[in-house]
Parts: sequence; structure tokens; C-alpha cells
Amino acid sequence: MNTRNFDLYIDESGRFEDLTEKEPSMSLVGGVLMPQGTITEARAKLLPPEEVHCCKKYDKRYLNVLETLRQDGTRYVIFQNQEQTQVLNGDTTYLNILAEGLVQLLSALQLEYPNEDVHVNVVIATKKNMETKHGIVGTDQYKERVREKVELAKYRCRAVLCEYELHFGDARKKREFDFADIVCNTYFTQRRPKFTDEERERIVKVFDGQYIYSVFESATVSYLKQLLIDGNYSEMVYQICTLTKLQNVKNLHRELLKQITAASPTERAVIFQHLSLQIRLYVDRRLFTNGISFAENYQDRFLFPLQKVSEELEKEVGFWLFDTDFYIVTMYNHLGHVSKCAEYLKRCNDNIHVINRSWEHIDYYFNFKIRELNCLKGCFDFEAVQEKAKQLINVLTNAKELFGMIDSGSSAEDAPKSELLGKAYGLLLETYLNLVGNQPALLEEALTVSDLAMQEFTAEQDLQRQKQNRSTLLLVAGKPAEALDWLLRVFDLSMESEDALDAFIACVYQQPEYPLQFPLWHYTDVMLALGEAGDPLGRKMFEALTHSEAFARDIKNTDADSAGDGYPRNLTLWNLSRYYRMTGAVKAADTYFVRARNITKKDPVKATLYSFSLSMEADTLKWRVQKGDAKSKQAYGEMDRAVKAFCARKDVPDAMKRHFMQCADSDLLTFLTNCSRAYLR
Repeated sequence: MNTRNFDLYIDESGRFEDLTEKEPSMSLVGGVLMPQGTITEARAKLLPPEEVHCCKKYDKRYLNVLETLRQDGTRYVIFQNQEQTQVLNGDTTYLNILAEGLVQLLSALQLEYPNEDVHVNVVIATKKNMETKHGIVGTDQYKERVREKVELAKYRCRAVLCEYELHFGDARKKREFDFADIVCNTYFTQRRPKFTDEERERIVKVFDGQYIYSVFESATVSYLKQLLIDGNYSEMVYQICTLTKLQNVKNLHRELLKQITAASPTERAVIFQHLSLQIRLYVDRRLFTNGISFAENYQDRFLFPLQKVSEELEKEVGFWLFDTDFYIVTMYNHLGHVSKCAEYLKRCNDNIHVINRSWEHIDYYFNFKIRELNCLKGCFDFEAVQEKAKQLINVLTNAKELFGMIDSGSSAEDAPKSELLGKAYGLLLETYLNLVGNQPALLEEALTVSDLAMQEFTAEQDLQRQKQNRSTLLLVAGKPAEALDWLLRVFDLSMESEDALDAFIACVYQQPEYPLQFPLWHYTDVMLALGEAGDPLGRKMFEALTHSEAFARDIKNTDADSAGDGYPRNLTLWNLSRYYRMTGAVKAADTYFVRARNITKKDPVKATLYSFSLSMEADTLKWRVQKGDAKSKQAYGEMDRAVKAFCARKDVPDAMKRHFMQCADSDLLTFLTNCSRAYLR
């Protein structure tokens, strides 16, 4: 077998950190590939007009050098980061571009010369460490890191590479790197004004047919191809739906649609079920924005096109479109984006007939009806939720009684539990949380509903949620001490234990990077209420909280304010603001208030979340009026304008508008008090 040896000299151009889309090819690695021995030291000194790395201004005369080298059989290599992907930091981005590009080049050479033994002597110009900004990254460290990344990329892409050997050198001492530098700089700057149109045509011609790879994009394409070969269609669908655009994978997308169409109904069901679970993971992890993006891409790129193929597929895909809409409703509801929630809820109701009307699917139908009630609750339509929830509870209670008819010998303790019934009771209870404050007579009824909800759950997380709801119910009923008792029960704690408060906070921060936001919010809610009531327990709760190192780190982390949808972190910050204000620490109060308000108002289209800002503003105005910092007439006008502006929005549902308009009262403090308590619990 013949042997073919190459020299590859590699340099880089552009920056590899803080990438933007202002300029194409913002970061690239490239150089010259030539038969070994083509460029001697003497010839290297003759071609460039001067040492390139010592030249502060690149000149278009270097085009002549590139054209001469092409005539000598030299080929050019470009590994470009077209998508402006940054991997961790600048150094890691550079190494990934280099490694991904080498894998593609070495595999291309192996395919180009299938009957020859190909060996490439890769000589890389060392560069400064991008983090320290000084010193040269050591050769041994470079070699180990590059080889490791090449092997990982090779394994991932299942590529077969020709033989290669890595070497490193200083670009300012070895003239061969001048040619690599010319290649990189010319390609990198070809669109700049320093070149004329005629010169740009020469550049295009010079690089025509050369080894030019868009590394991250090509790695994705390679991965998708392998998924297609392996028949892993659900994973391939998932990967395609996470791409921002299909421009570079159109052929693979079309081929995948063909394969799914040709699959059996059973095979398709497995694919669709897997993708349904993927969307559910987004919901469980509260990655709502990403989940919506994926789900909508999944519909647009796969479900809608498949639906048009045949009547059989239209019927088959119809259910999965409904299922995806169901999840999208769930995510928009969690985000408080009521207009989008209503849009997708209408789509679900228009297509609800696709649910198989069999007993086996009845729990799916009931789950949808419960989600529909959740959406109505998010719109503050509490009366409608109460009416529909009670109807649903009657149906589910009757269905549950069927088990007694089947197994007449079972005792009351053995009676089956219904999570669906528990959810319905839980939803009904959540309406009371928003009504009991103004209608105390509802408390006893609400307590009964709370008991019934807890009787139906077995999962610890469901019971914890219901205990938090019970705590909030007692809080809005003006019973903060009892509210604390129920809140501690969330983690099976009691005030009989001296360290109960510390233990509660420890449970919240059991995973410091992912604190349990809802128990923390309810804790500060109870803490504030006890403090306002003059109960020493409020101060104890505050001290336990502020003495927690995990809480201190978390609450100082302003980056966390922009994570996720911001709820209920915004309410925790607001409670802290109100507590500090109550104790006279106005500066701290203002700091937390601004953070809470910024989270709440950062995305106005999320009407439910945004509505909290009205309550925050009303509470602050009320405090300013009582303190004497604001005149009554001005405060009333400011609040009235804020409420009317919110209610004038077309994307705000009528029930939510009514809820806030009902807050108006001739007495200013009553008006502000009503508005300050109007946010959804």
C-alpha cells in the first residue's frame, strides 16, 4: 500500500469568547495542507513580502501568495464557527473548533485516499491562554487536551480517521505558520472594505473546493445522520426540534418524515409516546419557555406535515396534536400567559373529540378538564372554577363508588384513593385561598375541602402541596400561628422541637443550587404575618432565615432573579421587602422591592404574573400614604391609572379585569388594601 504524507500548519483568527452575530465567521481555525516537504525554510522566506506575524497591517498583496501556493498543490483548510457557539469559555471554544475540524478533515482524507496509507503531520501554532491573558499554554497540556477532544469527537461521530501526529510551535519563530496566518486572515476579512469586488472574486476562487467546514453545525448533521442510520427516530425528532432553524438539515428532515410515514402504527405510537414524555420533562423541570419552543417546533416540523399525508395519519396524529396542545396549555398557564393559554385551550376544546371515548382514556379526559380549571383560576375566574370543580367532584366521587360495588368486602381503610379527585378538591381549595380573606364565612367549608383533598393523595409531594395550601388558607383567614403549624408539617416538623425553624430551612436548601421555592415563599408569608401581628415567632422565623448560610447565598444571587419564570421568587423578595420596611430598614426594603417588581414586570404579556405588580404598587402606596410621604389624592390617581391601564389591555381576560375593578372604593386605604391583596395565591 502506498503511503501519502501531509504537513498541516494551523493558526487561528478572530476571538473565541463573548461571541456576537455582528460579523460572520467570528472565530475560525485554519491553515495550509501540503505534501510533506513542499515548503522548505528557504522557500518560506521567499514567498511572503515580510514576516506576516510581525506585520501590523495585512495587505491584499498576500492574495498573490495564496494563488501561488494553490498552483504548487497546496490546499487550504478552514474550521469555522458559523453558528457563533461558545463552549464554556474562549479556550474551550477554540479547542472544540480545532478538534471538530480535525475530525472532519482527517476523515475526509481517509475517504479521499481509500487505497493509501495517509499520515498527517499536524503542526499547531500555540496561543495565549484566554483566561489569564498572558503566558503560552504548555505544549504537553495542549497536546493532551487536543488529542482528547479529537478522540471524543471521533467516537461521537463514529468517524474513521487517517493517521495523524500532533506537534506545536511558536508562530513568530516558524515561518511556515505565515502561510496559515495568511489563509486565516484572508478568509476572515474577505467581506471587509479593504478588498475590492475583483479581489473578493479572487478570494472566492482561491478557496473554492478547499477543506472548509462549519464545525459545530457539521457535528450536529453527523449526529443526526447516525441517528437516522440507527433508526432512533424519536431522538432524531427531538434533536431537530431543538434547532433554531432547519436550513442545514432540510434533507435529513425530509428523510425522517418519510421514515416515520413508512413505519407501522405501533412503531409510530412508540415515537410519539417518547416525545410526549420529553415534553412532560420540560414541565416537571419548570423549563416552560424551552418546553413551549420545543413543543411548537415539534408540531410545525412533524405533526402538521404528517397529518397531511393520509386520512389514516390524520386521525392517528390528531391525538398527539391534542396531547401536545395540552402540554402547551399547561406551560403557558404556569407562565401566566393567559392569552396564549386561552388560544391553545380553545384548540384543545375544538379537537377534544380525538380522545378515544373509552373507559381506558377517561382519566386523560379528566386530567384535561382539571387543567382547564387551572387556566380559569389563572384568569381569576374563581366562581367558574368553583362551579365546574364541584361538578367534576360529583362525577369523580360517583366513579370512585364503583370500586365499592366491585369489591363489597373492602373496609373503609382499604377504599381506593383518587388522585384526580384530590386534584379537583385541591383546585376548589385554591379558589377559597383567594376568597376567604374577604368572605370569612367560607372558612369552615374551605377547611372541609382541604381535609378531603389530603385524603385522596398518597405521594409525598402532593401531600406537601396540600399542607402548604392549608397553611395559606389559615393565613388569609387571619390565623398565622396555625398557619405556621401546618407549614412545618410539610416536612413533618413541629414547634415542639427547638430547632424546627432551622430544620425547615435546611429542608428548603437540601439542594442549595435548587432550593424549594414554594415552601420558602410560604415561610416568608407566615413570617411577615406573625411579625405584623406582633408575635415574637415572626422575629424568630426571620432570625432563623437570615442565619442560614444557604439562604444568604441564595438571596444575594441576583442572577437567580432572571432564572425560569421568576415565580414565586418574586413574592419571597416582596415579603422580605415588607418585613424590612416593617422593622424600619427602609434601604433594604427598597432593594428587595425593586428586585421583586423587576421580576414581576419583566414580561408584561404574562398577565397573571404581571398582575402581582399592581398589588406590590398598591402596598407601597398604602405605606407611603400612612407614613405621610404621599398625598391621598395623588396616590389614588396613581393607583387608579395603573388599574385602568391594566384592565384596558386586550390580552387581559374579563374575569381578571373584574377582579381588579372590584377593588375600587371611595375610601383610599380600602382601595389600596384591596389591590394589595388581589394577587393570585
